[in-house]
This record gives sequence, structure tokens and C-alpha cells, in this order.
Amino acid sequence: MSFKHKTLALFVAHACCTSALAENAATTLEPIVVSDLSHTTLNLDQNKLEKESPKDLKAIFATTPNINVIHTGHAQLGDIEIRGMGSSREIFATGANRVTMELDGMDISPSFYFGHSSRHGRQYFDPSDLKRVEIHKGPNSQGVAGHVRFQTKDPRDYLLPNQRTGAQLRAGYLGDSDAYYVGITGATLLDEHSSALVSYTRRWFNEFNNKGGLDVTGSQRTKSNPSSGYSNAVNSKLRYSPNDRHKFTLNLQHYDLKHTAYLEDSLGTTTTRRGTKTVHHNTNIQKNQRHAIAFSHDMQQTTAFFDHLHWQIALQQTKSTSRNTGAVTSTSGSPPPSTPKFSQERSLDGFKTKTISLKTEFNKSLGQHVVHELHYGLKLQYSQMQALRQTQSLNEQGSNTRTSAFFPTQQQWQSKLHLSDRISFGKSGLSLTPSIHLTQIRIKPKTENVSKKNREQLFTYKDTAIGYGLRVDYALNEANLLSLNYQHATRLPGYGENNAQSYGHWPAKPNPHLQPETSDGIELSWRSAGAIGQQTTTLFYNRYNDLIYLDTTACYADRTGQVPCDLANEKGRSYSYGIEFDGKLNLDTIGFAQGTYLNAGFAYSKGKTANKQPQGRLDPLTGFVGLGYQQPMDVWGIEGKLKFAAKKKTKDLPANQGFEGLPGYAVVDLTAYYNVTKQLYLGIGIYNVLDKKYARWAMARGDIKHGNYDKHTEVGRHFGANIRYHF
Repeated sequence: MSFKHKTLALFVAHACCTSALAENAATTLEPIVVSDLSHTTLNLDQNKLEKESPKDLKAIFATTPNINVIHTGHAQLGDIEIRGMGSSREIFATGANRVTMELDGMDISPSFYFGHSSRHGRQYFDPSDLKRVEIHKGPNSQGVAGHVRFQTKDPRDYLLPNQRTGAQLRAGYLGDSDAYYVGITGATLLDEHSSALVSYTRRWFNEFNNKGGLDVTGSQRTKSNPSSGYSNAVNSKLRYSPNDRHKFTLNLQHYDLKHTAYLEDSLGTTTTRRGTKTVHHNTNIQKNQRHAIAFSHDMQQTTAFFDHLHWQIALQQTKSTSRNTGAVTSTSGSPPPSTPKFSQERSLDGFKTKTISLKTEFNKSLGQHVVHELHYGLKLQYSQMQALRQTQSLNEQGSNTRTSAFFPTQQQWQSKLHLSDRISFGKSGLSLTPSIHLTQIRIKPKTENVSKKNREQLFTYKDTAIGYGLRVDYALNEANLLSLNYQHATRLPGYGENNAQSYGHWPAKPNPHLQPETSDGIELSWRSAGAIGQQTTTLFYNRYNDLIYLDTTACYADRTGQVPCDLANEKGRSYSYGIEFDGKLNLDTIGFAQGTYLNAGFAYSKGKTANKQPQGRLDPLTGFVGLGYQQPMDVWGIEGKLKFAAKKKTKDLPANQGFEGLPGYAVVDLTAYYNVTKQLYLGIGIYNVLDKKYARWAMARGDIKHGNYDKHTEVGRHFGANIRYHF
């Protein structure tokens, strides 16, 4: 079946299924949560996360339409994109944190990409500890392109009914990277008021076994470079509730990762106008580390200013390093070439952050017939960021060591106020939610590791940005909700966009007049739920203004290395629009065996860049269809899932820039689980059952040459299994 026909069939199925879902109102929708975030919210709950046992961020969002997790160098998971916006993958440190992330109320530090070797991502926690994931798509008060919230498990989540002390043992294997994990968690009710847990997970992994790779050395290599690594995650939580009105929580978290890659694709000889270079060996060691402590207080009590209060103070540190070691023989100048010189080269790229934050959240309900549900709060945050590069060259003449700070160490103060008010009009089913948020930022550079010449152009950046929104909800009945949502969001310049000292081959020209990036989002959505199933359909339009980028037109054209690159706001507007669907149909309500279900999701997007070119970052039509069975007592279950994407056509890419499209794909996964007892769980999976060669557009785009995308292919047929035991 062609993808054109598949697309038509999918839309027909969508129309049929959603009509059927709307007919039955036996099950009501989840209540609307008062929030100033976007309405397009997807929730991955504990049951789903435990059954799928994801090993990383990519696995968590594997079947979530219009969300991609992007790799950084050497297979490190880097950043999140929503609707084609988020991870810039720019080598000039621009565009980070367009999709914001938080873990238990603590902001996850932004990614940092710079030059040829600085690739610092955002996975500083293990998914086995997660209880819930909330995905807010599009502009909102937290992110210019989206926001993702991760919540870890509480002590009671590990305890069986009527159990005061318990533990969980877990282990698993996944063949895409020959990865293993083991973990143990202990939880206890210390007394009637307090509980505690300690959780530890260890993972081992190897290179990503891409299906289409050519296993040779040198630039022709498309197989993943040989690699191996491990990670350790510790999560501990202490909770104390003296009564029903107060809850205190202390959270301690640690994560570390080490990954060693042998860069066989860099070996061999290359020739340029500067001479020849032969790389004999090249190794990269990537390390990530995060430490965090948070103390929070929840108070449920009716006062003049709030009914519920939550505040949290947190301290966290992250450190990411990338160490390269290699041996090189080089010549310079031609003709005639110079005498070959052998040297050992070492480099260490590091990115460190330290953050202290205080967050407060208040909820207050007022009125009877016309009800106001107020949600307001304050965030105060201080952070310090530093990126350094150390290089060392050892040859027969001796040793040359240099420390470079392409960006100075920076201190950042941020304050943020937000307010939203959901106004409900009696039993009409109609509600309005206006919202506003105000962000102020101050970024001050330090002079350490900055030359005297460059210190003269350092500046302190200060700015204030305002965002706002309006959401209209109309409940047709208990099972159907229509929503129209508008949001205006902002992103103030961050680290890498202030006080650049150098771009390596070219000088930098800091821009103290950068404007905040802004985005506007309009969404029309329909949610329905009933005994027959549930679905969410969303039409969206997102527009982006003043995106920050590095203009390399002048500096690239200059051969002297004296013309600086310009950091600027993009002129014009880029935009995207499309449709998203996610739903489940309980087939037992229409005559199939009890427990049989069909679930599906897809996203289709189009758009234009600021210079009126097609928006090449957007995925083609992408989605999944799953047919499954869950035994009525949930003793066992099985599911077959078809994941697909249409062809990315060249006409949907910017013209005259050499970009190539990508074939579509359809792959099948089979998964099953068996609850042997209430304590013992087994899960297995066969992935890419038909052993298809395919690649995801988000990973291959911009790096397809003469139709060859082997370097970015996904894994062929592979297996996975996991086991959990509670006692």
C-alpha cells in the first residue's frame, strides 16, 4: 500500500473512530487542571512506563507524535524537539532550551553544542525511577516551543497493599545496543506520618547497532563507532506528613555516565589547501554527572490567599566532559610539502552548571456560580555556567598546552511571575482561562580565562519579557470537551548567546542588543472519552519570531580570519501548522473479545521558514497503529504495533541548498507481558520484526548524500526483555 493511500485510510479511520468514541458517555474526561501551560498535554503514567521499561529519553517518546529526542555526538542523547522546534544542533551554541525540561520541579540544564567536539546533552536521570511524564506541546509559560515535566516515584509506589516495608528488584536487556540493566529499590513506612525510599539503577551499553552501516575505517564508515559505557543512578526520597494539611519532602538525586567511543570514522588521510593529515587513532570519552537536593512543602488549607500552597528550594550541579585523544601525522604547505610531523593530540571540552532555585505555587478557588480558580506563583533562580576547552599537543619539539574560553563563565539571575485564572460559568460547560507571565533575566560575565583585549567588550545583559494566553473550554457533555487556546511565549538569550569570545576560526562580535525569541501558538482541540475508548485531536498553528542565530555570511567569505561572525535575531517569521491525533478504541465494546483494543497516533505538519522556504525540520506524516489484547484480570497481555513515516520529499525542503529527502518506512514491533504473580512481572519484545532498513528524519536530515543515509539507520531486528520482582 502506498503512503498516499495509507494517509487517506488513516484519516478515514480517524473520522470513524472519533465518531464512535463520541457516542458513548459512560466514562467522563479527566478534570481540567488549572494551569498557564498549553492545553495540548500528553501524560505517560506509571503503568505505561513500567510496562515499556524505557532505557532512555528516546524510548520514552518512541510513539508520541511530533516529539523527537535528538542524539548528540557519540550516541549521547541530547535534546527534545516538539513540532520540529527545540534542539538546534547548531555548532555555535545557539537555540538551546527552546523546549524546557524539569525533574521533580528542578530545571534540567540546557544542552550545549559548540565546535567539532563539544556535545553536552540533557539526560541526567534514569527513566526507571519515573512515575509520570507530562508533555506540553507548543508555546506556553515555560517554553517557547514546549515543556516536559518528569516526576519520580514516591515510597508508597513501591509498596504492595497493606505492606509497610518492601523492595523491588529489576533487570533487563535490549538488543539495539546490547544493553543491560539491574536495579533495586527499598521503601518503607517509618511510622504513620513518614515514609522513605532509596533506589539504585546500573546500566551497561554498547554502540548503537545501526542496520545499514558499513563496517570499515575512515570517512566511508557508516557503521556506528565501537563504544561501550555505563551509568549509575541513585534516587532517595524522605516524606513527612504530620497531618492531612502538610506534606514535607526531601529529595536527593545522583546520576553519572561514562561512555568510551573509538572514532574509526575519523581515521585515515585527508588533504586540504593547508596540507595533509593522517589520523592513526582517535578516542572519545564522554562523562556526565548530576547531583541534586530539593526540599519542598505542600500545604492544603483554606486561607484568604490560597487553598493550596507548594514551595520548593533546590540546589543542583551538572558536569559534562568530552575528552579526545589521538595520534596524528601532518604536513603543511604545498608545493613542496613540509616534513611530516607526528604528534599526540589531546582535548578536553567541559560544560558545568550550578543552580539554586526557589519556586512557589498557589491555588485559590473563589465564587459559587461564577467560579474563579486562580493559579499563581514566583520563581527565583541563580545559576552559573562555564564552558572550557583544554588542548595539548605532544611532538618532538615538546608540549604545547592551551586553555580556551570561547564563552566566559557567566552568572545568571532569573525571576519569574505567573498568573492564570480559570473562570467557569455555572453549569454552562464554558470556561475561560486568561494567563500572564513576566520573566526578568540578568546575565553577568566573569573575567576569568578571558584575554585583556576581550575583557573590554564584555557586557552585562538585562531584559524583561512578557507572555500571555487565553484558553476557552466548552464541555459539550461529560465525555466531550472542545478547546481553543492561544499562547504567546518568550525565550530570553542564554549561555552561548552572550559575550562570545571566539568561534574558533573566526572572531566573535558580541551583540548586547539581542531581542528575546517569541512564539505564538493557536490550537483547536477535541477530547472525548467513553466506555468505547478515548481520543484527542488537535489542529495547531505555531509562529516563531526573532530566533537567535549566528550569521556566518561575512566571516565565512573572508579568508583572513579577521571578519567577525554576527550573532543576530532572524528577520521575518517562521511557522508550522498541522494535525495531531492520539486515541484508543476498546474493541470489546463492538463485539471482539473482552480486553481487545486498538490504539493509534499520528502527526502531520507543514511550514515555512523566515525566508519563505519549506520548513525542513518538520517530520513527514508519522505515526503508529497498535492492536493488542489485555487479559481482563491483567494477568497477561500482547500487542503488535506498526510504526510508520511517509517519505520526506525534496520539494518539502529548502531549495538550492543540497538537501535530500528520505524514504518512508513501516516497521512492526511485538511486545508481551505476563504477571506471573502479584509480585513477579515479565516483559518481552521483538522489535523491527521484519528486519527493515530505515531512518528517522529527525536524525538523518541534512546528512543524506546521493541517497545514502546508512549512517543514520535504526537497528534491525532485535530483542528485549525485563523482569521485576516485588517483595
